[in-house]
Amino acid sequence: MAFNDNPIVDDYSKNCEDSIIAVKNLLKQKNGFICRTVVPDFGIDEDVELNLFNEITGKYDIASNKHFSLQLKSIDKNDKDKFVTKNDKEYIKLQFETSRLGYILRRPPAYGLVIIYDVREELLYFDYCENIYYRLNDLHGDDKWKNFKKPLIYIPTKNILDKSSIVNIYNFMVDRHKNAQLCNIANASKYNIPIFEDNIVQSEIDYHNPETIENCLLDYGWTLIDSNDFILIQSMLDNLSFSKIMTSSDLLLLSAVVNCEIGNFIDADYFLSKYELFNDSNVEKLEIKIFTGFKVNFALGKLDYDEYLISLKNQKKRVKSEFNKLLIEVNIIYFKLLEQSKKKEFRDDIIKEIEELFSIIKASKIDEKKKYHLINYHTFNFNFYATNLISEKIGEFKIRESLNIYTPITERLEDAKLTIGITELSQKQSMEAWKYAEKTGDDYLKANSLYNLSHFFFTLRFNIALLENQVPQMDDGIKSIYERNINYAFNAYDIFRNMARNKDAYNAITIAYELTALFQKLYNQTILNELGEIEKQIMLIEKYLHLPEYKSIVLEAFNDKNKEDSKNDFYINESDFDISADKILKALKLPIERKENIIADMKSQKYFYDNRQSENLELLQDLRHTQKIETYYETVPSHIIRCKKCGFQTIQNKDVKHLLSMFDYHKC
Repeated sequence: MAFNDNPIVDDYSKNCEDSIIAVKNLLKQKNGFICRTVVPDFGIDEDVELNLFNEITGKYDIASNKHFSLQLKSIDKNDKDKFVTKNDKEYIKLQFETSRLGYILRRPPAYGLVIIYDVREELLYFDYCENIYYRLNDLHGDDKWKNFKKPLIYIPTKNILDKSSIVNIYNFMVDRHKNAQLCNIANASKYNIPIFEDNIVQSEIDYHNPETIENCLLDYGWTLIDSNDFILIQSMLDNLSFSKIMTSSDLLLLSAVVNCEIGNFIDADYFLSKYELFNDSNVEKLEIKIFTGFKVNFALGKLDYDEYLISLKNQKKRVKSEFNKLLIEVNIIYFKLLEQSKKKEFRDDIIKEIEELFSIIKASKIDEKKKYHLINYHTFNFNFYATNLISEKIGEFKIRESLNIYTPITERLEDAKLTIGITELSQKQSMEAWKYAEKTGDDYLKANSLYNLSHFFFTLRFNIALLENQVPQMDDGIKSIYERNINYAFNAYDIFRNMARNKDAYNAITIAYELTALFQKLYNQTILNELGEIEKQIMLIEKYLHLPEYKSIVLEAFNDKNKEDSKNDFYINESDFDISADKILKALKLPIERKENIIADMKSQKYFYDNRQSENLELLQDLRHTQKIETYYETVPSHIIRCKKCGFQTIQNKDVKHLLSMFDYHKC
């Protein structure tokens, strides 16, 4: 270009200007944002201040001095290589300076967003910087990417910046600043940091004055409960005198709920008893008190399953809050499943209840965050049902296989389709909750999602292992799946521990233990950790929560299985005859009147193995009734007893006790 020519504005400058205009058109003052371009740009493009809502004017016109960062990039959608699909999800991929990501993530507490402007479509995509960080760790398996100058980052194309999404971003950023300030209030005195009036929490704090801590708890305690910040609340309560808590109904109820949620049920029971001495007529608090009381009484053994279920049903009729109604319904279904699992039989209508409640929760008008928590809780119910249904189907197939009854290929395909469908639905529900938790920074939701994934995987694999006679082949794919789910459980454990949810942490680490034990028993290999190392962590929580010594269900089950394999004994307990007979009836599609013949056969076999004079004796059944499905157990089967050593055998008879008496004087 010659000296006398006018300069031409390049495409990069145009795109940069367009992207800033598009962003500022959304993140403007009337929506609660003040967007300022940073000059010179050393690490971020835009600094955004949050405006707080003014109830008097009805506008976002209260400057808060609470900020987050923006980094803008632009792409041309003609660049097809920028759009990729991973696990059926579309992402925009582009190189991003590690130093810039690090710079934003060193600006707590809100950090910031990376925004991508699509020049051709005039669309804005975004993601939270911490999500980009987590995704890089997952993609690389560690944090070695930090040594790269410009690693590839991935932004989900579903994250479109528009009028709807900026509302969620605003609420998320305000909540993050609010929680950070509350953390400062609780802990500043430990580090000699003064705290001054802050309109984000609307409270003037003197960290030396218990009265200001009390006021903060009274104003924001239930907000912190909703955020599952139990460590913060507990630390604030610890700074108050015992007499101060005893004279406040609100502080007593907060103390009861916090202790219940972290597993200190005795303390929770004490605080509830003191709260009941106050005549508190607040309906919402009364609902909290009653529901917490149910949980505490059940944990302490004051209520059994049936009493707890009746209490929940009665309480559901009285509560006003839509969220509490749904939460109680989730618990009711859980206890119905427990009740049915004790009988080893699930009614067909329970899956309809489960599916209907999912629909009701999703259609409800409750806060989106609470909605995801309810879906996550209810996913555990679905997993409970699903794993039992799958193990039942496998059990039916095994019964037929053991009796040499052919299962049509169409039925096998239907069962396989059902198993895959259930597994995919369970994983989908948990993964959606996990992604939302990552997006919103909800650690409790994330931990529960990870726990659901690992618990479902363990329960399914454990049931299959018990029903299979052969050990499956081990390959890198199987090992990788086990490692992933063990890490899910450990990650859930870490989050729960950091939140002081010790009972939840205990449940998570025992799943990690059981998965590790299951892999070792199946494949005779150590995976990730020695069992002894995990046992140490379990023992620490047991000591803290005063729990009995943990007994591994995998180790006990495989010990029993080894006994069954090593001895030719009859291992069904008499108390399980009824359930086992029902399974055979269902597997073979036999009429109900044949149940008594099946039970009579079981009693005969148990009597023989409990009373035979020598292991040389074997019980042989007349199998002519098995030649056709129609004749299975039409009558009580006949048997003979034979000595394997000398070949002597009895006549055929239905009375095994009589047959066995013929060997009273048999010596061989």
